[in-house]
Amino acid sequence: MKKHILSSIALACVFLAPLNLQANNAVDNFYTPDLYQKACQGKSVGAETNFRYKGVLWNGTCETQFFPTQKTEIFERFAKELNSVCKINPASKAINLKGIDFKGKCGLGYMAPAPK
Repeated sequence: MKKHILSSIALACVFLAPLNLQANNAVDNFYTPDLYQKACQGKSVGAETNFRYKGVLWNGTCETQFFPTQKTEIFERFAKELNSVCKINPASKAINLKGIDFKGKCGLGYMAPAPK
């Protein structure tokens, strides 16, 4: 009897393990500026916020940041600097940083928790 139960549990784990990986991979690297901004609609800087995306609850705070019209790897490398420009001039629509032009807008949006 014990052998039957253990083999059933092992078999269930074999079939369920790939499903867990697929769920995690589905939201591993996503960037949805509209969703980020909607999560902070009507809130102020530093307010806690959360939203659901593909079955995962995302917690964070609302922070002023630069939302590019197109996200690229270059944007990811300079995201911190671009976001700091928005704190100086929140009306920015385009930013030239290190010779690279970024078009977009500054706005309030969800930001994941990060160490200070």
